Amino acid sequence: MKKIPDEELMKQFVRTLKEAPFDELVSRYIGKGIETASAMLNSRTDAEDAVQETFLRIIRSRETYNPSRPFAPWFFTILKNICWDIHAADKKEREKKLREQNAISEDTGLSPDKGDEILEVLSDPEKRILSMKIVHGLSIHEIARILNCSYDAAKKRCQRAMAKLRAKINHEDTKAQRKIGLSKQPKARTYND
Repeated sequence: MKKIPDEELMKQFVRTLKEAPFDELVSRYIGKGIETASAMLNSRTDAEDAVQETFLRIIRSRETYNPSRPFAPWFFTILKNICWDIHAADKKEREKKLREQNAISEDTGLSPDKGDEILEVLSDPEKRILSMKIVHGLSIHEIARILNCSYDAAKKRCQRAMAKLRAKINHEDTKAQRKIGLSKQPKARTYND
């Protein structure tokens, strides 16, 4: 049995919208696609997502496919662009997280390398509110508007998040002092001397 060329399968899919030709293309390209995306993204999960998105984009843009041109370069160009988008989004997220950690570190006097560990005590909403306040410099009024809550509620949420953060920092300081043999308790003074 002669293997149907990729371009013919894509042409059939565009013309009939039947699953069989598209399923055949998926079976031919999923492995190569995941392998390529994994190399670009260093993550199997992200690679699988990228390949899935590639096939979805192929379905959505099927009318733009030119059957006189090879299918493989079209597929891999779409995949490459999606991988770049994922990489750029990841980079932006890492940079945002680093900015948040640095801003919180400056505000609390905590070293940035301990930031992740300390921030784990906060829930995502608490991290977001502190990010709005400390990193982005928003006022409580602006935060209240964004969160769609009253000024007092926004202020209280911010205070609670800061209190949680300070408690964790104080706990870490106490732990570190105990480790090196220091005590937070001042020595009792005697006035008999």
